[in-house]
Amino acid sequence: MTCWITEQTMSITTETALRDLDALEVPPSMVDLVTDTKTDLKGIVAVDVTSVCGDAPEGPVESDACNAALGQLNMLYVGFESTLDSWGPYL
Repeated sequence: MTCWITEQTMSITTETALRDLDALEVPPSMVDLVTDTKTDLKGIVAVDVTSVCGDAPEGPVESDACNAALGQLNMLYVGFESTLDSWGPYL
């Protein structure tokens, strides 16, 4: 149950981060990094795990579509880690 709530929270947080990045005035030196970050975030948001797996707090719907969506998210998170690492010099 805790993992499922965390997954739903990450989806909402990703949407918020994407919205906040869209509102920034990005310096030319960071355009590529911000574009890569937004691309990764859009991929995560596109999965729309709540629509596929439901929003019940006790856990996701048991279905092939839900399992595929959760698997896709895990792969996207792994790829996003390298994008986040690219932010290191700016933090």
